[in-house]
Amino acid sequence: MNKENFTTLIVVAGDITYVGKAARSSATDVAVWQIKRINEVDANTTDVEWADGVDNFNKIWDDRATYSYS
Repeated sequence: MNKENFTTLIVVAGDITYVGKAARSSATDVAVWQIKRINEVDANTTDVEWADGVDNFNKIWDDRATYSYS
């Protein structure tokens, strides 16, 4: 798939940024999302972690804050 076939959503909450990617027109309450969390720990450290530690397209965007990240 090329990038035009994907939807990307971004939510910023303080030092945490969630980035979700799924096939274009995917509902946010369906388990078809790839979700990563970017955590700005301090001025010199940024952690990029995947929901449940995997970059699979099997997460629900609406539940992004409930996953464990590693």
